[in-house]
Amino acid sequence: MAAPEPRTVLVRGLPPGATAALLERLFGHLGPLRRCFVVTEKGSPKCRGFGYVTFSLPEDAARALREPPELGGRRLGVTPETQGPPKTPGETPKLPPKLPSETPSPPETPQIPGETPKPPWTPKNAW
Repeated sequence: MAAPEPRTVLVRGLPPGATAALLERLFGHLGPLRRCFVVTEKGSPKCRGFGYVTFSLPEDAARALREPPELGGRRLGVTPETQGPPKTPGETPKLPPKLPSETPSPPETPQIPGETPKPPWTPKNAW
């Protein structure tokens, strides 16, 4: 059985003042829309530069990929969504966990000759 064609696209390159209404105006001419929203900074209406548009028909989403709209003389980045949009507007998508090599190491405590070594550094409230 073939995988269903995606109906949701990820839109990149949005300005800080972008809104769902702006996405509706930019993509509405391509076909009926089910949902539009921009991802905002936590506790702020400021757009983080990307959003999602879900079309009613997969053919319209494919057309958006082929014919991305322009905003302010620049073509927006439109790609098929891969993780799916957040469940509620304003919620950020889940990011993959960091690899151990990407996690910062605790700072090293310098050793003074003749002094008893201190226990390893632990963050506050680690108990």
